[in-house]
Amino acid sequence: VIAPNKVQDINCTISPSGDLGLSVTTGGLLEFNGFDHLSCYTATVTGNVTGDGADEVGVLYQRTGIANAAGLIYANVGGMGNSTSSDNSTNQIKKVTSSVKSGDIAVKLNNLAGGDAQSTYIYRVYVKRNGGISYGEVKSFKTEKYDSYVAVTGGTFTMGADKGQNGYDVRFGTAPAHQVSVSDFEICKYEVSVEQFVKFLNGRQVSCTTNTENALTGKLNNVIVYAGKVDNNAGEKISLEYKNNAWGPTTRKKFAMERVTLAGAKAYCEWLTETNDDGYIYRIPTEAEWEFAARGGNSSKGFKYSGSNTASQVAVSKGTDGWSSISLIGSKYPNELGIYDMSGNMWEWVSDISDITVYSTKAAEVTTTDNTSYYKWCLDNYPSGITDPQGPAESKGKDTTDAAVTCYVTKGGSCNEGDENNAFVPAFRRNDRKNVTYSHTCGGFRVVRVKK
Repeated sequence: VIAPNKVQDINCTISPSGDLGLSVTTGGLLEFNGFDHLSCYTATVTGNVTGDGADEVGVLYQRTGIANAAGLIYANVGGMGNSTSSDNSTNQIKKVTSSVKSGDIAVKLNNLAGGDAQSTYIYRVYVKRNGGISYGEVKSFKTEKYDSYVAVTGGTFTMGADKGQNGYDVRFGTAPAHQVSVSDFEICKYEVSVEQFVKFLNGRQVSCTTNTENALTGKLNNVIVYAGKVDNNAGEKISLEYKNNAWGPTTRKKFAMERVTLAGAKAYCEWLTETNDDGYIYRIPTEAEWEFAARGGNSSKGFKYSGSNTASQVAVSKGTDGWSSISLIGSKYPNELGIYDMSGNMWEWVSDISDITVYSTKAAEVTTTDNTSYYKWCLDNYPSGITDPQGPAESKGKDTTDAAVTCYVTKGGSCNEGDENNAFVPAFRRNDRKNVTYSHTCGGFRVVRVKK
């Protein structure tokens, strides 16, 4: 878990400036649910400007070693453009302006260099007025690695949702709500990124069986692990490419991986177990583990979504942001356990088989007084009081479009959902065919690990 106060002060002289009648202070990282907003590729830094009349307020930042901070100390922001989306693979000094020009400010720095390794960034708040510039202190932070795990202490919680509760949906079997317990486990703070999945594809020598402008398919032992295609309706592009007998990311290597089949998610975890000599078994979570973590575990504050009652704070979605595409992992705020993107961004695989007969009986309400065979099936497979439920051994029904395909549960919603949709609620569940993914917002996953 990220500890607060990840920012360090840099021992240096604040560059001289004229008397602007304004006072500027560089702050630390924005805290949310008790955690600094500092992820693989995004950080939100704070500051304060005392006094009115500023022409421009913003943050200068640079990927660099602390010993090289002098360049940022005396940077002239006069001719610098805003760089909210620029890639920080170089050490160029960049700036982001604030919409707030007096009082407390918070500025998000996106597309930072992190992921497979930590990067050090230095930053400072500045203010401009009548052609003069004044600066706050210089501070630094290090980005996170994308394989950062949160230790989740086991506990008992109410899983699912009954009619009238958040997350209830008769189509997908969220009812009945029932008490279950989970044991201790560790879960990755982030969805698996494109960059991470590419390492698996090359490490396992996954074969490319389709490689066209509109489709890209990867198979391992003749089983589809990746089913990329262009979604023309959404204007979506394929996240991967296959050139010179090797897999590679497109420009979205820091984004959540999409269109991974269930077999692909499981094969990725098996590869992690084999290649990491660290005493852990890696796997995708059960639905109970996923939902417990999304609710905040034993630290849950009872939020509607994973980490907030306001979707826009924690969920990348069409409703909150106008997004029609997946986003950088960790771009929103974390939940009570410091986990990102468990509401929105990507539908995530879990290991539980789903019952698809609810598609054909979706007009029927499933309540605690219902005496249908479906309700009894739910009680048999998800009885109250069970510890570490694994879901049913087989599906009571099959996918209506392919009678031979068993469906599995996906959780979390995606960037295609609007605020009015229950999909961001931890109790909500959806059914997906294990062999393929329906759209560019499906087929994401995150990893759980437990000691061998």
